[in-house]
Amino acid sequence: MKKMMAVAFGATMVLAGASSVLAQESKPLGLSIRAGLFFPSNGDARDAEGSSWFAGGLEYKIKDFTVGGLGEGYLGSISLSLDTIGKGDVKNVPLLLNYVGRKNEFFYSAGLGASFSSFDTGNGSESRTRLGYQLGVGYDFQQGRTPFFVEAKYWGNSKSEFNGFGIYAGIRL
Repeated sequence: MKKMMAVAFGATMVLAGASSVLAQESKPLGLSIRAGLFFPSNGDARDAEGSSWFAGGLEYKIKDFTVGGLGEGYLGSISLSLDTIGKGDVKNVPLLLNYVGRKNEFFYSAGLGASFSSFDTGNGSESRTRLGYQLGVGYDFQQGRTPFFVEAKYWGNSKSEFNGFGIYAGIRL
């Protein structure tokens, strides 16, 4: 687990450093990059591949979309996200349409879409497309050109072996 955390942290720091060149552009790209760990809530998944897996993803802001009546300073948007979660022979790639709400440095998200999963059945590999969803909360640490954020998500899937919690660190470009 320490090795996976070091890899996730290192990847985030490399992306943060590389983004300084991109940050010279005056208009934000609307892209978020995150890396972290996934903790499966299903006992069979933990027994098969361990209690922590790599998780990472991209999220692109499609459009500002604020729901009225939620108070001053509240902002919202629609985004498309593509993540990868897995370890060993177990992999899950959710492609989701999300709503992201923001108030000051805090944000939350909820998303629904397709989840492309594959796993070893003992008699080969099985790949399927299933319903996937996520609920998340996070905090932006900097409101400058390249904000750094932390985020916690619950990932759901119509196959319970892919359900669990993720913790992430990332940057916004």
